[in-house]
Amino acid sequence: GIKKRVFPVLEKREKMRQKYAEDKKEVSDEETEQKRDKEKERKEKEMKDIYTIFQYWNSKKIIKHKRLNERMEYNIKASLKDYNTDELMRAIDNYSEVLTNDLYFWSYKWTLQDFLNSNNVSRFLDEAEPLKTFIDKGKQRIQNEQVDMKGNSADINKILEDLGDE
Repeated sequence: GIKKRVFPVLEKREKMRQKYAEDKKEVSDEETEQKRDKEKERKEKEMKDIYTIFQYWNSKKIIKHKRLNERMEYNIKASLKDYNTDELMRAIDNYSEVLTNDLYFWSYKWTLQDFLNSNNVSRFLDEAEPLKTFIDKGKQRIQNEQVDMKGNSADINKILEDLGDE
């Protein structure tokens, strides 16, 4: 009597365990696949960002690099942990402006990997106000005086015209 009642219960319990294990395995495989896809997407975005920064740097013609090497890739990747792509591109813009415009005293040309060292790139972020920080005060004064003189000559010409009309 008791064997007839116990064996069906044990068989049913074993079937339930097997079914649960199979369901769990299916979910695990699905979750693993999703994790793999997310990781692949993250790596693709990271490589896209790395190439974007590399190409943007080269477009500024500061020091043009022929190819992206491992050190550059590592430095860009490290910088992307602290700053987003737009912030790095703005910093590159600021560096290029300061380097190429005569109003600024900065003249040292870094390679991309040297520029991306944290204490270097941080100097050229918008928050650091590099366009104010690196301005050559003497050249700024001379430029301001030239603008004033041009403005004054326009005022003098207007006065002379007004006098001629009378």
